[in-house]
Amino acid sequence: MFSYEQFHDGAFEGLLIEDKTVHVFVSTDRKEQFVLTTSAVAALTAKGILAGNIILDIEMRATEELTLQDIRDVFEYDRSEDEVHAKNALLKAQQSKLSLLAISPSYGGSCIVLAKSVDLVSREEWLRRYSAVQRNATV
Repeated sequence: MFSYEQFHDGAFEGLLIEDKTVHVFVSTDRKEQFVLTTSAVAALTAKGILAGNIILDIEMRATEELTLQDIRDVFEYDRSEDEVHAKNALLKAQQSKLSLLAISPSYGGSCIVLAKSVDLVSREEWLRRYSAVQRNATV
């Protein structure tokens, strides 16, 4: 498991969902802004997003670290629900070599993303990349 400790007491600022790519906007407590871009997203759950969301922690779990509880959380399976669905989803995630990104709140929103890859870049770098992609898409 990898923890993005620099975001403790920072802000979860929002999401941009584009097909199978999700951009998660976060900032540190010093207002340094970043974007976590997740690609080939298999599942996404975001709850309780409010103005002023405060991050407790951001964790990343590699394929081999995924648990049945992670799968229950991201797919919102109820414990009483058929375990076969959760176990099948875990097996599929492992076979697809997916990772889990989890934002836990001190206040406000949480977010869990099951995806093929996660890339952390500064907001400035993301804007440069995103603007270039948008320009190329209109050509």
